[in-house]
Amino acid sequence: MFIQKEYKPFLGVQVIIKDLLVISAYTMNMSFILAIAFYPEKYSFFAENISKLGGIRSVSGTINTTSMIIILVGFGICGIITLAVGILYLKYRKLHLWKVKAIVSFIISLGAFLMMIPHDFMNLLVVHGIGAVLYIGGFTSLNVLLQVSSTIKKQKEFQKSISRFDTIWDIILSIILSLILIGYFVIFPIARCGLGPVILEQTYQKLVVFTALLAIYFIDDEDI
Repeated sequence: MFIQKEYKPFLGVQVIIKDLLVISAYTMNMSFILAIAFYPEKYSFFAENISKLGGIRSVSGTINTTSMIIILVGFGICGIITLAVGILYLKYRKLHLWKVKAIVSFIISLGAFLMMIPHDFMNLLVVHGIGAVLYIGGFTSLNVLLQVSSTIKKQKEFQKSISRFDTIWDIILSIILSLILIGYFVIFPIARCGLGPVILEQTYQKLVVFTALLAIYFIDDEDI
């Protein structure tokens, strides 16, 4: 982000993709906040999964129509947005690592659409869970891919125009995102096997989601 000499985006479509990803981040954050506000009982931030907000019923069995619709619409919008991002990568094939980014975008989109299925609907918890892994893991993977590839690309092509601080920042952010991604795929199966603290998965899930959504702001348009 902190570059002494400006290097221009390859195409204006990079700005569009970045804006779409930011809109997706805003949408999910607002969906979580609104769903918590309309949840029919007190939502336990550290003890309940995000999926509980989108259930047909709350933990105590109360009808949860409003929050469910908010989460459903939120994931639907994010699914459409990331589907559009994947299509743009397929169309503009001169973008850096376009094929991999397109595939990851489609994975995120599929995950978002699967998460629209309430976890307590017709015993489809497994399908909903797969969606959660695809969406959360995919969004974090895309952040890691964008940050790491951008760090390598800038060092190879724009080394003389990049400040030392910018280089250090890129490396630190790449490491943080990579560790969070690895941690998610380690903690998720551990928690599913009933090992570790009860709140382990619930807490880490939110850490991954909010970190991944925040990290997209630190990706330069040129790196999309």
